[in-house]
Amino acid sequence: MGVLRNLGHIFKRNLGYKIASVFFGLLFWLWVSYQGIYGSSSEGQPITMQLVTKGLSRDLVVMSKLPSIKVYLRGNTALNVKDLSAYVDLSGGTVGEHNYRVEMDILSTGIEVSKIQPANVSIKLDLVEEKVVPVAVNISGSPGDGFSAGDPIVKPSAVNVRGPSTLLSLLEKATIELSVAGVTETMQINRPVLFRDKAGKPVYGPDPSVDIILASPNNVEVIVPMQPAGLASKKIPLQVTSTGTPAKDRVLRSLSAVPGSIQIWGPAESLQDIEFILIEPVDITDLQEDRAFPVTADMLSLPKGVSVATGTKLTVLAQIGSGLNQKTISEVVIFVKNISTGLDVDPALPSVDVSVQGTSEVLNFLTAEQLQLWIDATGLTAGNYPNCKVYWQLPPGVEIVSVPQVNLNLKPRTT
Repeated sequence: MGVLRNLGHIFKRNLGYKIASVFFGLLFWLWVSYQGIYGSSSEGQPITMQLVTKGLSRDLVVMSKLPSIKVYLRGNTALNVKDLSAYVDLSGGTVGEHNYRVEMDILSTGIEVSKIQPANVSIKLDLVEEKVVPVAVNISGSPGDGFSAGDPIVKPSAVNVRGPSTLLSLLEKATIELSVAGVTETMQINRPVLFRDKAGKPVYGPDPSVDIILASPNNVEVIVPMQPAGLASKKIPLQVTSTGTPAKDRVLRSLSAVPGSIQIWGPAESLQDIEFILIEPVDITDLQEDRAFPVTADMLSLPKGVSVATGTKLTVLAQIGSGLNQKTISEVVIFVKNISTGLDVDPALPSVDVSVQGTSEVLNFLTAEQLQLWIDATGLTAGNYPNCKVYWQLPPGVEIVSVPQVNLNLKPRTT
């Protein structure tokens, strides 16, 4: 009983102070908790905010890291920081580094901004451009025992890159990192492309966590052939032929292998005399339009003991177009160049009719002004020159069928 009486005295001693301490401690805890959700509106306690941008044109990109700012407010003490937004309006932005005014969006009522630090920020803008770059594969590691890696095959071999012009000027290729450590079978895998500058260092924007350079496609297929060690390899061009003829009024414009060369494997003595690989002829009989012919391994004329890299895919592309037509172009002017001083062409050369041939797609839009014909009078003196040699320059896909006959008469100039 004595112990309980002593505890009661201790509890009642300075009871008012103890109650006040508990009360103010509770208030302080509530205030701290409150600050995690709400910002202070006192001008002596600024709110720190991350700056964002608005109105940026799709042709421009920000090349500066946006800073944090401090905002001093007056008014509503129950302000939620989610009701605030600090931004710069870049709708009128231009390429280069310029100062922009910091602006605020406030969703709460009864709030005024008394001060923003800084009130203006310097932001650098760059022009967005596109560029096609080749894809290179950086291979690391060693294949499994008894195997060697061939040259990688990349599909597609180039990608279209979009990004800031200043960074694209540093970009010569897109790269893929690939390890073949311990591999004994041909690898066929998709990998994202990476970007390196001329020194091999990664190309980043102002914020490394944001991809500022985008590739299309972003992922490419990579095939790394694996062959038994001891075999030699060689890159050989392909030759293609065809049989048959296209449909009526159509002609074979071109016939090509895609890709134009392949990697082959075999004993070194078997490869040294191989200069090309012939693909079995493709049949273009009655073709009216372009066609791609897939090529299988049995369509290649390979010597015994020689093989193509595993995963190689070949195509023969036949381009078919309309046949050649002829057309007469009237009123074509013939010029005389390099006339000696003191001489004139007298009489003036008349316009001529010129017969040309080409595809209908070209001839339908051909005009006399597109045909350049001339006579070279270098070294000629006064006199008559029958059937002079005529030179010409024609648009692509146009040929002259017959050369016009031209007589040139040079006379001393009369004053």
